[in-house]
Amino acid sequence: MMKRLVLIMLATAGLAACDNEPTRDVQFYLDNKEERTVKLTECLNNPGEKSHTPNCKNALAAEQKTLMQGTGMPTIK
Repeated sequence: MMKRLVLIMLATAGLAACDNEPTRDVQFYLDNKEERTVKLTECLNNPGEKSHTPNCKNALAAEQKTLMQGTGMPTIK
């Protein structure tokens, strides 16, 4: 658990320093849970600057899709 937290913190710090990161689509964040967690953490830590970026929106959409699956609610495709 501690290793994961350190990894997330390091990845977030690395991504925060990168202004020209590539835009990832929703499917990327569905397929890469760890990347999705890192991106969501970054977005939630700085919502004023990050919440409207394409990657934050796509990571959030992927998170919402994963939360909807298995709850008896219809899946969003």
